[in-house]
Amino acid sequence: MFQSRYFDRSFPKDNAAFERVELVDAIPNDRDASLARMREAMLAGPFIGGFFIGGMEGVEEEFAMFLRTQPGSPAFPIASTGAAAARLFDASPVIQRNQPELRDEISYLTLMRHLFATAQSANNPPAGP
Repeated sequence: MFQSRYFDRSFPKDNAAFERVELVDAIPNDRDASLARMREAMLAGPFIGGFFIGGMEGVEEEFAMFLRTQPGSPAFPIASTGAAAARLFDASPVIQRNQPELRDEISYLTLMRHLFATAQSANNPPAGP
């Protein structure tokens, strides 16, 4: 999980539950620039794919950044989590057609494993004739 040190006074206690928390240095007195720096660090990749879950401000921007910085890597907005992810799903007929399970599936671990395996096999086709 990535977080900007700009918000270090208000980090949630849930951070302790994460195995790895990446703290990105803030830009003094500049919330937007601090968030941009954190997102650049978070999306440096390379990635096999990206999952976008729920969200409020920023998720749609992160989705667009992911598509720009990781061309060829699929982006999966999990619409059943609601909020920004649902808006991203609803805005893409291609995603709706190719991954309809993103709309209603709530067994997230199973869904992510399936999508990850599909993305990984697309990026590593079997060798041979």
